[in-house]
Amino acid sequence: MTGWAGTGRWPRPARSHRTSSPPAVAAIPATPGNGWSSRRPPACWAWSAGVPDLHRHLDRPGAVIADLGCGEGWSTIAPARAYPGAALHGVDPDVPSTTAAAAHTADAGLGERITFTTGDAALSLPPATFDAVFAFECLHDLPHPVEFLDAARRALRPDGVVVVMDEAAGD
Repeated sequence: MTGWAGTGRWPRPARSHRTSSPPAVAAIPATPGNGWSSRRPPACWAWSAGVPDLHRHLDRPGAVIADLGCGEGWSTIAPARAYPGAALHGVDPDVPSTTAAAAHTADAGLGERITFTTGDAALSLPPATFDAVFAFECLHDLPHPVEFLDAARRALRPDGVVVVMDEAAGD
């Protein structure tokens, strides 16, 4: 498989300086139209149902999910669509990104279930709050990744999960 879901394109945050490395993730089932861009979010999260422990956390009633490094919110909107019983919270340090994320969320009609914070996730996550914490394509850009991951772990409820999907980078 090449690219995200067989599209030949790898997901990239708008501010990334990387251009060639694929994300370090297990193969994601190819689904037509599952590309990721600043104009079109991933069409589905069907792959998460194939990871039973993860699906159990996301599908539980009242699940609360964090998306760290959320950018313009597409990686927050996609699981909100896939898991309609969940509440989501995106965090990103970039003001224009979280402003755009809020607008995309409103356009998607998901403003009641998704919130965004502009700030450093390593400093702003409340403890024992989330059933799942995601970090997509952001860890390689962070000045303090260890503190970021420690904050993600502390933000979990008992038996919660942290999922990091990032590109394989040499630096």
